[in-house]
Amino acid sequence: MAVDRPTTLGCVSYLNAKPLIDGLACDGLRVELGVPSSLLAGLVDGRFDAALCPVIDLFRSPVPLRLLPVGGIGCRGDTLTVRLFSRVPLEDLRGVAVDRDSHTSVGLLRVLLHRRLGRVPALEPEEMRDADLAEAVPGGHEAALLIGDKVVTHEPPAELYPHQLDLGGAWARAFGLPFLFAGWLTPRAALPSRLERRMEAVRARNLARVPELVRRHAAGLGWPAGLAEAYLGRILCYETGPEQLAAVRRFGAELGRLGLIENAERDLLGLPAAAVTP
Repeated sequence: MAVDRPTTLGCVSYLNAKPLIDGLACDGLRVELGVPSSLLAGLVDGRFDAALCPVIDLFRSPVPLRLLPVGGIGCRGDTLTVRLFSRVPLEDLRGVAVDRDSHTSVGLLRVLLHRRLGRVPALEPEEMRDADLAEAVPGGHEAALLIGDKVVTHEPPAELYPHQLDLGGAWARAFGLPFLFAGWLTPRAALPSRLERRMEAVRARNLARVPELVRRHAAGLGWPAGLAEAYLGRILCYETGPEQLAAVRRFGAELGRLGLIENAERDLLGLPAAAVTP
């Protein structure tokens, strides 16, 4: 007799995802963790029914994806955890080491640097998980884009990197919109309505108990409790409402202007596949 496999969701292990996934797994529902850049492959090969993917994957996926309106990871200003650290003024940048773990943040950096400088310095993917920027930037570059918990737990020293840019704040100042870094994406035409209701209910429940999430998760991830509570409760935004959809559309349009994607104008809640310019 055939045994139905459980519904499987892919997600990141960062602190910022805890409001969306803490308590989500249950009988018949499994959550698997990975770095942001690995999750799209799980959707494409069918391992995941949905995944908390970088939003740029909506535009670069080889299969059609749609955004589930059940929450995501975003901001209305500075993020703390998506930041450019530079030894030289940004106007003098020639090359930036970018975190292999992220796709959306690298695309966002391209958009922001082009808007500010009129050009995009060379962006070179590097392994940043164990990088010690107090010694040197991987690849010998003068700047590095870092994402995730390590930006707080192993923050590069300001005396070595006096020129910094928080990408969430820079986007808000440039476009007057919030930003959505990650959202629940799926290739499925439909998911069980009870699954989407559960995902929304878990998000609402967790946002009402941020201090408890902090007590359970912050120390193990290297976060000071007070900073973690501010980060989850006030700095980040977990909505996927009209403003966030407008931000994703604007992000797609800006990527399209730079020739990074094609056919950026689309229905985000039911997207066709997008061709990506190498």
